[in-house]
Amino acid sequence: INDILEHPYNLVVLNISKDGSDETKYNAEKIKELKQNGKYVLALLDLDEIQSYQFYWQEDWSIDHPKFIADQVSSQDFKLKFWKDGFKKRVIRRYLNRVLEQGFDGVYLLNVDGYRDWTDENTSITKRSRQMARLIQKIYKYGNKRVSRDFLVCIQNGLYLTQEAPEPWLSKFMTFTKGYSYDSTFYHGQDLSYLNQILVFLNNNGKKIFTIFYYNF
Repeated sequence: INDILEHPYNLVVLNISKDGSDETKYNAEKIKELKQNGKYVLALLDLDEIQSYQFYWQEDWSIDHPKFIADQVSSQDFKLKFWKDGFKKRVIRRYLNRVLEQGFDGVYLLNVDGYRDWTDENTSITKRSRQMARLIQKIYKYGNKRVSRDFLVCIQNGLYLTQEAPEPWLSKFMTFTKGYSYDSTFYHGQDLSYLNQILVFLNNNGKKIFTIFYYNF
């Protein structure tokens, strides 16, 4: 935290703890200190994968997966069925309560484009994008009604959601999301013409567009 205080950047994105556990969580005083020094502080929240080292993980989940856990993608990471109610009740709500207790300004939502992995001949991109937009709206509403200021929601790798989510969910989604970032923006093989079209759309709608620097300490 002290290292971050020395940097001129006014947006900070943190895990809620150093290793996901209760023991190493950042206390509210540290978050407050960052904010008093002119920084907006957002907590990371993954909407595509769940991690077994996070404080909300329950021991029996490794043996008997809840319905919202799909496949194990690494030793500690599991693919999520983000639309399942169990994920909202058993993970999202607990995580947001911790975010609010620690005094974060909002959330930085990781891997929002994960909804695109769950389409097939029976499930359209329109359905999955609507489900993701609704989930993010619920996250915003849950946070916003529990703080005296506007609860900030920033999106990582969710640019295509702004083109694929149907109305009225797109309009609702655009009213409360504040910022967008995209990894590997100029990576070889990207369709830059379509990407630029989305970036212009976001800019015209007054959204902040970020390049993120990942800082390890």
